[in-house]
Amino acid sequence: CEVCGHGSEDVLYVLRDCPAARNIWNKLILADKLSNFYSISLYEWMIESLLIQQIFCSKDGLVRIEDGFTAAGGFVCDHNVGWIFSFIRYLGICTVIDVEL
Repeated sequence: CEVCGHGSEDVLYVLRDCPAARNIWNKLILADKLSNFYSISLYEWMIESLLIQQIFCSKDGLVRIEDGFTAAGGFVCDHNVGWIFSFIRYLGICTVIDVEL
């Protein structure tokens, strides 16, 4: 994992098990739902838990046309519009479509 240095990296590790991802999930998920989140499949957990919670994410990207400089950023807030975390990331040289994806 390029974030934490773990020896192997699969989709589940990146999305849930990496310490950086866990830190974010621990802030987003209600405390009584955390044990299920880490013990059952993500699909099962989303069906039984995530649909009940209200979490909002807003994101945007920018491309400087003359040199292809791209970046993306956004924020996540709870159902009371309380800030949870924000992010910004330089994406390198790419297209508008890449930034939106």
